[in-house]
Amino acid sequence: MAAQSSTIPSFQKNGKPHAGVCKLNSLYSTVLPKSTSPLCRSIYSLTQTLLELNLKIPSNNWMQTPSQDHLNIADSLLDSILLHPIDPVPPTALTKVSERIPPICRILFLRDLERANFPGWTFAWDRPWESQWNQLLSKFILKHWQNASCAGAFKAFHINPNNSLDEILRIGILHRWFLGCQEGV
Repeated sequence: MAAQSSTIPSFQKNGKPHAGVCKLNSLYSTVLPKSTSPLCRSIYSLTQTLLELNLKIPSNNWMQTPSQDHLNIADSLLDSILLHPIDPVPPTALTKVSERIPPICRILFLRDLERANFPGWTFAWDRPWESQWNQLLSKFILKHWQNASCAGAFKAFHINPNNSLDEILRIGILHRWFLGCQEGV
């Protein structure tokens, strides 16, 4: 996949999101479930666990942009790095039904990224969503959402099974989350 231009800014010079972000969020509001819906909360909660945003004292590491060398590596990677199997969430991590995502999910996520030779664990916030880095990372996150869902990690969320099967819906939900976080970085 071709490298994304680093000259594409995510924000206007006044610090406000492009009108395109506002328009996209407006469009998303007509097709995506509310951000407080069970499916959205499960995706947001898992993503926050994977990026360590849910710690009592979170670090700012999740905001660090990957180096140019790492971005270049990601530009040369293919989606096939996502195909290898991942370890299931152990049943012992799911003995308590809770909306708190077990920390083992982050360990499995980091192990999966390492096996795939993906050189980072957070988004490239200064890049557009469509960049190769952000696309691959979002696919890893949704791969791990599926793994956690199959293990029963989201029982406490009471997700509508029909919604959870829609991959495009899950991508849209994660994209909306990304846009919201990107505004604050």
